[in-house]
Amino acid sequence: MSTVPRAFVVDDILNRIRSEYAEMPGLSVTLPQAARLWSLDTETCAQVLHVLVAGQFLRCTPAGLYVRGDRRAVPAVAPRMVKSDLLHRRPRANAS
Repeated sequence: MSTVPRAFVVDDILNRIRSEYAEMPGLSVTLPQAARLWSLDTETCAQVLHVLVAGQFLRCTPAGLYVRGDRRAVPAVAPRMVKSDLLHRRPRANAS
């Protein structure tokens, strides 16, 4: 019976998780959600997520959510909506 070396299995898992986050940059999951999503036991999932956090591909928020490392935090103050007057402008008179 042939077995696949553990390093290859871990690399496959890391690549699969990186691919998921690349396809869905807004993905944010807790450890239990990640374990279910990638069909991993909790201990293995925690180790893999730790590797991704250490490599700064992911970061863990204070709420325990794993998000892309390059994803910026939501601003404390929402951007203010500015009303555009483009629809209300009168056409310019042609200067001859």
